[in-house]
Amino acid sequence: MRIGITGTPATGKTTLARLLSQALKHELVDVKKLVKKHNLGNEVDLNKLRKVLLPLPKDVVIESHLIAEIKLPLDVMVVLHASPRALKRRMKKRKYGPRKIKENIEAELLDYFTIYAEQNYPRVIHIDTTGLTPRQLLKKTLRYLKEGKSDVINHEKALLEYALHNKI
Repeated sequence: MRIGITGTPATGKTTLARLLSQALKHELVDVKKLVKKHNLGNEVDLNKLRKVLLPLPKDVVIESHLIAEIKLPLDVMVVLHASPRALKRRMKKRKYGPRKIKENIEAELLDYFTIYAEQNYPRVIHIDTTGLTPRQLLKKTLRYLKEGKSDVINHEKALLEYALHNKI
């Protein structure tokens, strides 16, 4: 099975990709390493990245926030989500700057990765990682892949609070 994992930074993509590839005995494609190896730079040309990624192995887990925007021959795209508070806490721990934190929270609130994933992939599974340990996330993902389930993500209340707080 060809599985993509995407979502806002700090949702658990890299951790899940590593655990899932081990559990399924699938190859793991590290997009960050390929971007560096092929000198694709900070502002990655998505067409060049797509060419680097193809052809994909038959059994693979590929993870990156970039792959939501690229059409790849995947069987399923998993979009990871987290509450804005959880994202802020995780990004601060990673020492992201205030501007980057704001941009990423806005991307989550506006369903950026959901919109692209659903445009580019016929099967999309959404998983809320808020409050989950890596082991819980892996178990939930394996169950959802098997059963075809998906979390319902609704950031309406958080978006309203964010808009009022930031006076948009």
